[in-house]
Amino acid sequence: MTLADIASIGSLINGVAVLISLIYLSIQVRQAEKSQRTTLQQSTSERGIDIVRHWADADIARAYLKAQSRDPNLTSLEAFQLNMQFRSSLLSFQDNFMLQRISMIETVQLDTISRAVQALLAQPVLRAMWNMMRGTFAPEFAEFIEGLVKNMPLAPPSDFATRLKAAVADVQAADPT
Repeated sequence: MTLADIASIGSLINGVAVLISLIYLSIQVRQAEKSQRTTLQQSTSERGIDIVRHWADADIARAYLKAQSRDPNLTSLEAFQLNMQFRSSLLSFQDNFMLQRISMIETVQLDTISRAVQALLAQPVLRAMWNMMRGTFAPEFAEFIEGLVKNMPLAPPSDFATRLKAAVADVQAADPT
C-alpha cells in the first residue's frame, strides 16, 4: 500500500466523519427547535392562564359582570380596572399573534385565543374600550382584531349564573339515566 493509498483512505474516513457530524448536528438542531417551541408554547399558555386568573379577581370580575349585564353604573375605578385588564389581555394576545406569524406557536393556540377575544369583544363596553385604544396597537394587529369583530353582533345582556343554570338543565335533560 502506497502513501497515496493511505492518504485516500484517510480522506475517505475524514469525509465519512464529517458526514456523520453533519447528520448529528442536523438532529440536534431539530431537537433544539422542538424544545424551544415546547417551552414557548408552555410559557404562552401559562401567561394566558395568569390573565384568565386576573379576570377572576373580585374587582375585575365585578366590573366585567356589570358590563356583561349592561349595568350602566360602572364607577370610574371599575371602568379603569376593566380597561387595564382588557388591555393586558390584548397585549398578551398580540404576543401570540406575532409568534404565530413567525410560526413559533401553533395555529390552534392562536385560534383558541381569538375565540376568547371575540367573546370579550361581543360585550359593548369592551368593544367601546377597543375602539378607544385601537390606535395604541400595531396596525397589523389592529387590522387582525378588526377582522375578528367584523360583522360580529354584540352579545345581549346576560347573567352568568342564569346561563349556567340553563346549561346544567340542558345537561340533565340530555342524561338518559
